[in-house]
Amino acid sequence: MIIRLATIDDLNSIKLLDKQWEAESNIGGESGIFYKKCITAKRVYVAELNSSIVGFSLFTLKRAKKGEYSSLKKGQYYLFVDYIFVLKKYRSEGVGNKLLKTMEEYAKSIKVTSLYLYAVSDEPERLISFYKKKGYDVSYVMMYKKFN
Repeated sequence: MIIRLATIDDLNSIKLLDKQWEAESNIGGESGIFYKKCITAKRVYVAELNSSIVGFSLFTLKRAKKGEYSSLKKGQYYLFVDYIFVLKKYRSEGVGNKLLKTMEEYAKSIKVTSLYLYAVSDEPERLISFYKKKGYDVSYVMMYKKFN
């Protein structure tokens, strides 16, 4: 498996992954124009296996505003993970781990000391366990209740 920066040639594969993600969880649904801008800005990594894109991640370099996160000082830079998506078939094969590790390494290379993300899944316990194993702490929990 190869983790690499996405190129414009990967755009259609990323859009297909986005549609799959949207179908699974109502997350995703971004436009091709959005992804094209992110690829051009070198903010998208892809996981390639046997010449197929099986996952992707997208991040934004941000600067903390006053009170944005309790662990950050105003003006401090951090990397925000906008998306990590891996096809269900490959989720237990280390693809997400490698995408996350690549973003962490990038953050360290530009002297950014924090990485933040929101995690959404139909399997929240599994997702929390995944990130905790990687050294992440939970700082925010959103709950919901549906009414008929």
